[in-house]
Amino acid sequence: MPTKKIEKLVEVARSFSYKKSLPNYENIDFFCSQKAEVPESQAEKKSEELYEFCRKEVSKSVLKYQEEKLEEQKKALKIQNTTPTDWHDPPGETDIEKTERFSKLEELRGEQKVEKELPIIQE
Repeated sequence: MPTKKIEKLVEVARSFSYKKSLPNYENIDFFCSQKAEVPESQAEKKSEELYEFCRKEVSKSVLKYQEEKLEEQKKALKIQNTTPTDWHDPPGETDIEKTERFSKLEELRGEQKVEKELPIIQE
């Protein structure tokens, strides 16, 4: 009776992380880790699969985070835009006061800028 060769099992673990700097000098970390036990002959292929899985999961998380931030910023912008008098000249306003008012509004609008693309993730 022929004997079947039993292939040695190995554990393969892969992970991927991405760190994003936030405007308030904080960081947010995205991380995924996976492991699998496979026959030694399949370890390299499984390693690549696990890496791709982790990279895609982190990318999805980053995209979801950015979409949530965009929605928050859209809501904040709608609230800001409910005061139309901000863009009209109040009676008796001097040119200097107008310049200061517009500078403040532009600052606020600058804070509303959002990354529209998924960042390039360094491998």
